[in-house]
Parts: sequence; C-alpha cells; structure tokens
Amino acid sequence: MVVAKRDTGNKKSKKLVCAFNFLPYNDTSSNVAAKRLYEYGEEFDVIHNKMPYPIDEYFNSIIKELINNDVLLEIPIWWRWENAKKFVVEGMAEIEKICEKNGEYEKVYSRSMQPHSHFLAFAYKVRNPKVKWTCEFSDPLMINSKGETTYIQIDKEDMDKINEIIKENGFPVVEDEDNFIFYSEYIPFLFADEILFTNQSGMDLMLNTLKVEEIKEDIRKKSIIAPHPIPPKEWYFLKESDYDKIEDDKVNIAYFGKFFDLRHIYNVFSSFYSLNKDLQDKTLIHLFVQTPDEFQKIIDCMPIKDNIIVNAFEPLFEFLNLTTKFDCLIVNDLRSKGNFERNPFVPSKISDYLGSGTDIWRICEYGSQMVNIETRYLSYIDNIFTVQDTLQKIIEDKIIEKKIV
Repeated sequence: MVVAKRDTGNKKSKKLVCAFNFLPYNDTSSNVAAKRLYEYGEEFDVIHNKMPYPIDEYFNSIIKELINNDVLLEIPIWWRWENAKKFVVEGMAEIEKICEKNGEYEKVYSRSMQPHSHFLAFAYKVRNPKVKWTCEFSDPLMINSKGETTYIQIDKEDMDKINEIIKENGFPVVEDEDNFIFYSEYIPFLFADEILFTNQSGMDLMLNTLKVEEIKEDIRKKSIIAPHPIPPKEWYFLKESDYDKIEDDKVNIAYFGKFFDLRHIYNVFSSFYSLNKDLQDKTLIHLFVQTPDEFQKIIDCMPIKDNIIVNAFEPLFEFLNLTTKFDCLIVNDLRSKGNFERNPFVPSKISDYLGSGTDIWRICEYGSQMVNIETRYLSYIDNIFTVQDTLQKIIEDKIIEKKIV
C-alpha cells in the first residue's frame, strides 16, 4: 500500500533509488544511504518503506532537495519472502507509472538493509537491462554477526521464475537453493553492474561462502571497496545541540551506540573503576543509547554511577554537532572472535567521528578493518590491559591539554 507520494514537479530523474530503509526515518541504514546519495549529488526518485523509527525532518529537508518522486510504501518490515515480494510488486507498479510519464531510468541504486531493496532493483534491471545497477552491501546478509547462516525459505514458484531469468542470461543456476537471503546476495552478484562493499573483509566473507566458483572473478572485477561516507565538514555545525551536561573542568568521553551481547563497553567501565580516585573524579563518560531508561537501571547498580551520564539517541545533525564538543569519542568493533577469520563488520559511526576533528578511541579486535583506520588512541577488546592503559592515557592527556587542576 502506498502511504505517501511526493512529486516535486522537477525535471525527471535519471536515477532510481530502491532503499527499504530511507529518510525521513532516523536509522543507521537510511542515514548511510542518504549520505551516499548526497555524496553522488544527482537528483533521484526513491521507493522506500514506512519504518518504526523516529522521523528526522531536518536531514530529510536537506536530502529532499535531490528527490523528484518520493514513494513511501507500507509493507511489513520482517525478513520474509512474502514481504520482499510485496515490496517488489507494489514498488514496480509505482515505477511503471513514473516511467510512463518520464521514460526509463539510466541508473538504479539499491542498498541493504534490508535485502528487499535489491530484489526491487533486480526487477527493474530485468525490465530495463540497459540501466546501470549499483548495489551496496552494508554488511554480509547471509552470514549474521554470530557467524550463523540466515535461512528464510523462498516460494518454489518464485524461485523457479528467478532461476529461469538467471539461466536465460547465461549465469549458473544453483540447484535446490531455496534461501531468500542467498538470492539477496547472488542476484546482485550476477546482475549488478557495480557492487559496493564497505570493507574488504565483508567482501571476502561473502565471496568465500558463495558456492559458485566460476563467477567470483567477474564479481571482484566490478566490486569497489567504499567505506561509509564521511559527512561534509559543514554538517557538523548546521544544527547546534542543546546538550548541557558537558563540564569544562572535567574530561568528557562519549560513546554513541547500542549495547548488546556482541557490542558494548563494559570493559571501559571496569577499567574506569580500576583508576585512582583522582582520575575518576576528573572524568565523565557520556552514553547515548537506544533504551536510556532501561540502561540507567544497570548504571545505577555500578559504583561509578556518578561518573556516567546516560542519554537517548540524538537525531543525525545534533549527533554530528555533539561529536565536536567532547574530548574523546569511543568506537568499538562488534565482538566476532571465533565466528570469523577476520571481522567483516565496520561500524558506520567511525566515519561520522572522523569528520568531527575530535580525538577517537578505537577498541578493536585483532586484525579487524578498524585497526587500519588512523586515530589517536587504540585498544584491543580481548586485552583488558590495553583498555585500562589507554583510558588512563586519554584522561591524563586531556587533563594536561585542558589544564584541569
């Protein structure tokens, strides 16, 4: 069902964007897709979906200057084949209406999350084979963060149709494969003209798990390693944050992000507790998390509770402005040890931090992609002594730089 449709009346777009997650919703995937499209600087039409996230009208007001036709669908968000199929059917119906008026597109861009986006782009590529399809993978789709294979069955009738298209185009069919998530990677590998991966390890993992050896070289030839976009410098000062909990006579360290079993900074908390009282008293750790009320209950049980300030997530531009105000920003790898040879996940947050001008503290897994990103401070998740030593050094450095008594 179409829940919103906006036609600005501008000249027709040459580019179609298929992005299930997109603005105005304040979500990591929608924000990264919008930043990528802003970086391209081309006008576009977008097919996206209603999402259960807060709305960011400010960011949307900037990006909508590039949008001619904006079609918002309302499809259930769960990873099920019937939902992806519905997104394709309803999305194609809207695309056909636009193309009847404006002609076919020259380019199509799709980005996961969610995998539904790639299927809509594929459907348009089949309709218009001359279109240049750029597909972006935010992370591997079929192998999840725990190293497990995600399996969601695709309807046999639809699978047979997809395989027939694959066969007609001279590509190898993978017999007896009925995993919707497998096809969300395999179809772009075959039909996209350009494939973007945010890091080398993610690309290697996806290709290493692919069963079809004979196409891997062609995939590599059309693949590009494209790290998450760093926002333009002016974006950090477009919207002033009213956050008033930073104390000038203390060292203020910030962490923005989710807390769950594979990504958290409890090692920072334990390291902070091991510091001498004088360093503790001169330091505040500011947390911006998804569920602040629930997380506050955890912090209240800690002996260092007075040094930790818990806050809710901020909209993108307030967040960017805030990153310029702290003494140091923490970014950490997802904990993947034992599940992958090399960590295939790079947090998009690091790109936002890199444009801030603020010192960054990376807490990495050994051998991860983030180890190779240059910042002032570096520790390792599995070595608590490096975390303790780095935290102490940050505080001591900042006490000197800020001349804190």
